Amino acid sequence: MITIFRGSRGRLRLYIIAIVAVVVGLVLVAVYFNQYAPTASLTVTGGVVHILEGQGSHGWWLGPPERNFTAGSGGFPQTINVGSIFSIAVMITTTDVTSHTISSISAAAPFSFDHANAALPCAVPPGTDDNLVITIHAPGGSGSYAFNVTVQVE
Repeated sequence: MITIFRGSRGRLRLYIIAIVAVVVGLVLVAVYFNQYAPTASLTVTGGVVHILEGQGSHGWWLGPPERNFTAGSGGFPQTINVGSIFSIAVMITTTDVTSHTISSISAAAPFSFDHANAALPCAVPPGTDDNLVITIHAPGGSGSYAFNVTVQVE
């Protein structure tokens, strides 16, 4: 054996070096598997956006009150990572002659609302013809899910 490891102090150095090497090795393995480990996925089959709105003389304020996202529409079904976010675009076409406000957006569990492309509350003036992009946080478990989103309009 090398002379620096003779005696009790030498053995102590050997043990310390061995422990440090094992710890460094374990950290490297953990970093590798954390970085390259496969992530779980889920399938978003589609869903419904309910627009809680009123009606004026020309019909619903912002268009149809229920928007369905099904297979073949809006890019569904989608396979995404568990806990990630995804977006849906809802066409907003005002038919009323007065301005209205989107006051809140929510998503039913196990999904959650993340954000929209407009800060809430947001005014929707007459003549608007644009997409409201809603970003949703996906569930934390694998499986197949359909989202249910509610948009409150005043």
